[in-house]
Amino acid sequence: MLECCYCKKIYNSITSYNNHIQRHQNEKKENVDGWSDDQMKVAMELSMKEKYKDYIPETDDLQYMVKPCILCCEKMSSCAFISCGHCISCYECGLKIVSNKYKEERRCPICRKSVSMVLKIYF
Repeated sequence: MLECCYCKKIYNSITSYNNHIQRHQNEKKENVDGWSDDQMKVAMELSMKEKYKDYIPETDDLQYMVKPCILCCEKMSSCAFISCGHCISCYECGLKIVSNKYKEERRCPICRKSVSMVLKIYF
């Protein structure tokens, strides 16, 4: 069951809930029920947390989210490949992949997509 953060209406299906929220967002040029912008942000945050609760880790412990680099196994993964978004290597190993002189070797080790850049991630 999903509850609308704007009008507290209850929905059993995610499709009807999403359609209902979309209508509110389309009407949101003026705040619903006279809510302030801060109240609207909190309501939307709560709505999104409920919607995606199955995908959010239940723990704040980074050991479950940060893995060792699969290439050197010495450092923690700290970069994302721009083409695919995989975060499986440390920044130094990621740079080695991107700077490889053979273009066909510049591929993600997981999905084999061509990698053009790496993005350093700070935890």
